[in-house]
Amino acid sequence: MASNYTANYGLCQWEPGDKFLREEFNQDNEKMDTVLERAEGKADRALSGLKDQGYNIYNLLLQADYEGKKTGYKKALLFDGFTDSSRIASKSESLVLGNGKLTLAPSIEAEKTVFNGGNYQYATHVENTAGAVTAPGGATLYRLSCVWRAKTDNQSNVPITFTFVVNEQTLHSEVHHLDFTTTEQKAYIDLQRPINVTKGDQVYFICSGLSTYLQMPVIHSSSSRLYAGYIFKPMAGGSASLTTRAVELPAWERVIAWVRHKGGTPSLSVSVGGTTTALTPAGASAMTELQGTACTESAFVLDRSAPAGAVSFTLGMDPGTSGTVEIFDYGAIFL
Repeated sequence: MASNYTANYGLCQWEPGDKFLREEFNQDNEKMDTVLERAEGKADRALSGLKDQGYNIYNLLLQADYEGKKTGYKKALLFDGFTDSSRIASKSESLVLGNGKLTLAPSIEAEKTVFNGGNYQYATHVENTAGAVTAPGGATLYRLSCVWRAKTDNQSNVPITFTFVVNEQTLHSEVHHLDFTTTEQKAYIDLQRPINVTKGDQVYFICSGLSTYLQMPVIHSSSSRLYAGYIFKPMAGGSASLTTRAVELPAWERVIAWVRHKGGTPSLSVSVGGTTTALTPAGASAMTELQGTACTESAFVLDRSAPAGAVSFTLGMDPGTSGTVEIFDYGAIFL
């Protein structure tokens, strides 16, 4: 039998003249097995606690982002609440950004024109705001059907600025050069920058550059808004994705991520050093996102060592049979 034992765990230490006993080996193995099991348990609990802590940080930073308190990316944390497009490098046409979320809506099946009135008359004063229309579904507004004339004399190549508004949010302005004659003009105006919309969105435009001598017609209504036909075409349907802007991060060994959404099935992949790797789905649960909407929170994990460098995410969304899909935010912690 052993003559000496280790100080911490009492493992056998044999001297040259000691005899070896099988019982001593078995006892040592049992002690080591117990110690290793405890160590693994502590590691798992530590990782679980780190996950919870990181998840809370993600929530706090996301809330600050919604409140306009810009803190930027943390050293090992990526997130986006989709308040703007600043963190998006590219996205599918069918993913519409607005109202603090991304919406993937079923597309209309064919081109559709929606007029903001039936009949029209010419104004006796300057009007510059068009009557709003309701978007017929997931679609792209790409053309206007308008009517105009000059009241007294012809004027060619007049610059008119069209400013487009969706759900009371000004999107962009573009200048179109129109010929005004005393004869009524009816023509299409193709948008320089088409606008993606979802079903129910309220859309209108504002004209700048008109005068009492350059008239756009108004509809027969008390609001006297500019008359126009809004022409929508189908958007590309099916699955959609977005890619985030790359961010420099330190070396990491694990990623834990969440996507909050309503409908559909999300997927996540991470790109670093020219290699893209899909994260593994880790379950989903019902919750309420920070703006108060009931949703699903899908979790993802990836165990992979990566050196310091530029990191970007690709977020995919398969609508399945869900119809309209909404993506509220995502967050990822690099460990």
